[in-house]
Amino acid sequence: PAGAGFAQALVSARIDEVHGLPPDHHHKYFVRAIVSCPTTLGRTKAAGTSDDSTLGEPIAVVSDNFSDQEMVRISQELQGVPPDKVATVLGISPEFAEEFAKHKESDSGLAEWQQDWCLRARTQARNLAASSRPQFHTIFHLPTGVVSHLELQLVRRKEPSNAEEIVAVYENDLAKLAEAGGTLKGPFKLDLRDGDGQCTLEGSVRIRRLLVPRDQERETSELTSGDIVDAAR
Repeated sequence: PAGAGFAQALVSARIDEVHGLPPDHHHKYFVRAIVSCPTTLGRTKAAGTSDDSTLGEPIAVVSDNFSDQEMVRISQELQGVPPDKVATVLGISPEFAEEFAKHKESDSGLAEWQQDWCLRARTQARNLAASSRPQFHTIFHLPTGVVSHLELQLVRRKEPSNAEEIVAVYENDLAKLAEAGGTLKGPFKLDLRDGDGQCTLEGSVRIRRLLVPRDQERETSELTSGDIVDAAR
């Protein structure tokens, strides 16, 4: 993250997970945390500190409970059962269950095909889980002025283009949070920008004042919020 030469406070945002997102194996998510300060009170906010999380990981998926051999054996034993039922048992998409049922077994290359099928079915299951309920388990620590603004952006990355899109935003006035005790725990309901309902961010936000050396007390007290940002550059 961009750092500050000195700051009045430290804001910590813990992001555990986000759930309630539409599943799509082409979508991955990360969280961008931004702390900004007004250049002058009531006017445009100036850039402060920011940081990005890693891409969200999937929760444990059902297919990971089976070895490749077990996935193949169960699929063979359930031949004739509707693909959606087989998919539920294995924790994979119905399209993969249907693909297995339609595949012509032959001695030539069968083992290689089965191994590839297991890999593709598992990968899509994990990607779907990561797209609908990404796990982050990360904590942002961002230096800031007390009069500042926190924004947590949930960003979607679409494959294969890697185009990024902000899909939901959590915002907090850190001065008001400090006055209210300095800690706020989720869950936080966020409106999805495409109008497709809400998602839920599990986590918490905390702001703590930092100790300022005596020789900086007078200098710090005379700075405006905008000056704090300028000093951080």
